[in-house]
Amino acid sequence: MMKRGQLSLFFMIGLVLVIVVAFVLQVSQHAPDQPVISAQLRPVQQAIESCLQQRLEGAVALAGAQGGYVLVPETVPAIPLENVFVPYWWESGNAHALTQEQAEQQLSDYLRAAADGCAAPTVQGFSITKHEPATASVVIAPDSVTAYVTLPVTATLGDASYRMDAFSVTTKTPLGAALEQAREVTRRLAYDKTAIDITLLLSFPTHNTVFNHTRRDKIIVMEQTPRPPTGAFAMAFAVRLDRPTDNRPPVVEELPDVQIGTSETLRLPIRAYDPEGGAVLFDIISNEFTITSDGIVTIHSDTPGYFVPTIRVADEDGLAEYVDLKVTIA
Repeated sequence: MMKRGQLSLFFMIGLVLVIVVAFVLQVSQHAPDQPVISAQLRPVQQAIESCLQQRLEGAVALAGAQGGYVLVPETVPAIPLENVFVPYWWESGNAHALTQEQAEQQLSDYLRAAADGCAAPTVQGFSITKHEPATASVVIAPDSVTAYVTLPVTATLGDASYRMDAFSVTTKTPLGAALEQAREVTRRLAYDKTAIDITLLLSFPTHNTVFNHTRRDKIIVMEQTPRPPTGAFAMAFAVRLDRPTDNRPPVVEELPDVQIGTSETLRLPIRAYDPEGGAVLFDIISNEFTITSDGIVTIHSDTPGYFVPTIRVADEDGLAEYVDLKVTIA
């Protein structure tokens, strides 16, 4: 006679098997159907995905150069450089960091518009017709970017027609890791608003460089290392630091008194520098004389007299030093 404990054990095993079978059936009902591409259609699939691969790699390269944006919105401040705009992720206390979802949406929108150009490749023996507009969804992982594209086409070979619509391509690019590292820099700047600690970037496997666009405006460039044979990746974004509390006005060397005749012209250089190492801007308060951007004053007048123009020398933060130039024209 079977013991009660054995009956209970067999009952539990049977119940578990029923639950497992029911779960597998439920999952199989909800799993998406994977398209099976016959060998005959693979040339069409390869041609379309090759085109999509090029579009994706171009979009990712542009997104890297523009701080994660394929198209930098007008509402986001940016530094215009040759052919690209480097967006500020941090601007004097205002964060413009790009989220993962925003970066994926930027790439998805671009591919949705660009994918239609891949719908009619030239494949020997096939006639290819596009149907509805394409849709695209991009997933950014730390070391790769994958695009899932729905591009409904019909490939006709002789008297046979075949419907195709699901395509996917991947590029091995550390865009996701770069975006997260840039977000970390932005988070740290919320605590230290006057400096960038380059060691913050060392966890990203790149060569990292901070360029001084101005004394307060920095462009951070992350370059992938070691560089792959093809498709090397770099990401750039900008930050604007808060004005340092110890900012000092420019230093202007002592100006000589000037004496010239009415028929003469004198070009006098103004010597000045910013103690913090930034650029200086020159201006002159005068109706008679002018000054160039590099500080050369042109002194000339057909009218004799005594003139005292004021020279203004300012740093990149607008902090200025004023000096008077004494001019006698006889």
